[in-house]
Amino acid sequence: MGQHYLPQYYLRGFSPDFGQLIWVYDKKKVSKICTQIKSVGNETKLYSDDLETHLANEIEAPANVVLDKIRSYELLTQIEKETLSRYLFILWKRVPEARKRFYSHVPSVLPEVERDVHSKIDQLVSEKPELADLGEKRKMEVSTVLEGFINTPPKDIWHRAIAADANPGAVTKALSEMMWLFMCGEGRGSFLTCDNPVFFFSDIGIGNADSELTFPISSDIALFATRRKDLEEGYFSASKAIVNEVNRRTAFNSSRFVYSHQDKEWIIKFVTKGSWKLNRLL
Repeated sequence: MGQHYLPQYYLRGFSPDFGQLIWVYDKKKVSKICTQIKSVGNETKLYSDDLETHLANEIEAPANVVLDKIRSYELLTQIEKETLSRYLFILWKRVPEARKRFYSHVPSVLPEVERDVHSKIDQLVSEKPELADLGEKRKMEVSTVLEGFINTPPKDIWHRAIAADANPGAVTKALSEMMWLFMCGEGRGSFLTCDNPVFFFSDIGIGNADSELTFPISSDIALFATRRKDLEEGYFSASKAIVNEVNRRTAFNSSRFVYSHQDKEWIIKFVTKGSWKLNRLL
C-alpha cells in the first residue's frame, strides 16, 4: 500500500454506513470493483514519510473533526471553515492531477531560474576574475541540471509545494470568506467523489464575484461555496438537478477514478461519457 493522496477518513463518507468498503469506477479500464478504502486513492512512493506524517497530523486530523460536524448537519464556526479551507487547498495540491499541473509549469519557470543563477555567477566572477573559467563551467552544469528537471522533475519540489505555499493564507482566507451552503441529497440522489474532488471553474478561480466551488463531503452532502451575499449559510435540500450537476463536475474533474457507496449501472456509463456540459448551480 502506498501513500494516500485521498485521505481514508474522507473516503469513508462514501462507504456504506461509514465503513471500510467503497465502489471504485475506473474510467480508463471502464470497470468497477468493490474494495477496501485503504487500497484506493494512493500511490507507491508518492510522498516522503515526513510529508505524509505532516499531512496526517497537521492537515487531516483537524479537518476530520469538521467533516464529522458537517456529516452530523451542524453549523460551522469561522475557525472551522478556515480549517476545512486549508484542507481543501492542500487536497487540491496533492492529488495526481495537481502533480501533472505542477510539473507542466516547470519548463516555463526554469529559464528564469537559469538566468538568475547565471547572473549570480557572473556577479561573483566580476568580483573575482580569476574564477572566470570555473564560472563558465558552473553555468554549464546549472544548465544541464535544469534541463534534466524538464525531463525528470524531482519529486521533492512538488512535495515542498504541497507542504507550504508562498501565501497559503490568502487562498484559505478567500475560500473561508465565501458563503457555504451544504446541499443534502435526501433521497433525490447520491453524491459521487473522485481522485480530484475539489471543483471550481479554472478560468474564474475562487476570488471573483461569480466564483463557485463544489466539494462532495459524503454520499448525502456536498459543499457549495459561492460569493453571492443574498444567500444564507446552512443545510438545504438539493434538487435532483443540483445532485446531478455536482456529480457532473465530479466526473469531469476526475483523472481516472470515481468513488461511490453503491453499485449502480448508470455510474460507469456516466463517468466514462467523456464530455459533460457544466452549468452554474445558482
